[in-house]
Amino acid sequence: MDEADNLIAQTLVQSGWTKDVCRPAAMTGEDLVPLVAWALGRISGSGDSSEAFPKGVAQRHRLAAALAEQIKSHGYAGECGYNHLLYPTEYDTRQLLLWLVQKLPKVDRDDADDESPEMHLRKSLTHALGRWMEATASQRKAYIADKQPFATDPKLLSQHKQLSFLELNSSLRTPGELSSHSLMQEASLVSEDVATAFKKLSMAPPATAAALPPMDTWPAPLVNSGSRRGHSPADARHGDGRGSQHGQAPGMFAPRCVTDQQSLCDESARRLEGLAAEWAAHRQPLDDAIAARSAARTEYEADCRELQATIALYRAEMAALGEISLGTLEQKKAQRQAIERKYAAAPKAVNRSVYTTRIMDIIKQVHKQKAEIAKILQDIRSVQKQINVSSEKLKRSEAIAEERLYHAASDAGARGEKRAQYVECYRLFATIRELFDELIRWVTRAVESSHGRRCITEGGKRENQTRDLSNWIAQLSARLSVAHCDQIEADLRQVRTENAALVARLQAQP
Repeated sequence: MDEADNLIAQTLVQSGWTKDVCRPAAMTGEDLVPLVAWALGRISGSGDSSEAFPKGVAQRHRLAAALAEQIKSHGYAGECGYNHLLYPTEYDTRQLLLWLVQKLPKVDRDDADDESPEMHLRKSLTHALGRWMEATASQRKAYIADKQPFATDPKLLSQHKQLSFLELNSSLRTPGELSSHSLMQEASLVSEDVATAFKKLSMAPPATAAALPPMDTWPAPLVNSGSRRGHSPADARHGDGRGSQHGQAPGMFAPRCVTDQQSLCDESARRLEGLAAEWAAHRQPLDDAIAARSAARTEYEADCRELQATIALYRAEMAALGEISLGTLEQKKAQRQAIERKYAAAPKAVNRSVYTTRIMDIIKQVHKQKAEIAKILQDIRSVQKQINVSSEKLKRSEAIAEERLYHAASDAGARGEKRAQYVECYRLFATIRELFDELIRWVTRAVESSHGRRCITEGGKRENQTRDLSNWIAQLSARLSVAHCDQIEADLRQVRTENAALVARLQAQP
């Protein structure tokens, strides 16, 4: 409790309370009323001024009643009246101060240190470094490697220059196109051009074609025939004037050219056969993959149809469950509305301490009942043991008495009157046993009936009511503590004096 009281005092001082804060055990109405008035002013935002403790008893009561109403209007759940403020107790005062401390507005943090030169310099450096790092990190860069394969296709080259692929990309890129979308488009275009070039290069004649003699050394008829088939005269005259010399020997190289052309055709045919075999070997895995994909697709479609059927079944079940849950939901809503009506009809201004005290009393009663139940069980065991012993004795006694009465009644040598008395005794003995058994059955049935249970229930209710009344009496007795009796008597005398003065003033008026 000392730590809680110190925390309350420290919080009030930090919130702006300038006067001393007494402990709840030593706090009087003169200390509590100004503190409560100041705290309510801070909570409502009206100001930090505190009400002075009035000198008159009536003014004190009016001020305390007004403060109690304000406390209740702010949501205080405990008991609060003018008597709790004028004649405070330790428990009620501590609970009220804890509630006020929780309701007080939070104190803003002092930011004076943030405006110091050191903090200003740190902020400036952090801001400048952040801007520099952001500009450096966000800048785009383009890297072009030097060692890259060269493009040799005429369509990829301009003016017989050898360019790398990345240099070609950089030459095609315009200065303003730096977005990722434009770069992707350019890369796709270059890739298509490169693919077309390599496709044409793959269809070029083999390396053995380079072994042919230059066209300048060919005979004139062959050159002329080549010119007629599409070559330009400039190409036919390409050289340093040696074509005229070879024109003088028209049939010198004709057989050799035919042989070379035939060998080229044979080699091209063999190459085509090799490419066909290679393509067949390359095509077989692709055909197998296509067949596997087709089978997988067929299986996937079958699984999809099965899943569609399962989904339809689940939807039907969900619809049925939805109808059932809808009925259950309506039932739960009706129960909720009934509970809300009961809650609205229940009294709201119930002190929590009453429930706490009652729960503690119930726990004590449970412990007492457990002890009493243990004693009762022990007594029941002892009584049961005695009953068993007595019942065995009774059975033996009844057996002996019945046997003797039976022999006496059935004795043929006895006289008539005596025998009739024995017979009557035996009959009465049997009647007593039957009536006793009937009495036991009736008592058992009465205890098990609803009337017996009702009596037990009514007894329990009366016991609970008695316990509640005892708790209420104890609470009322605790309010009127002996420590406040002197203050109450002094206030009563002051009220009587003020009333007498008012009556004298009224009588003095004409």
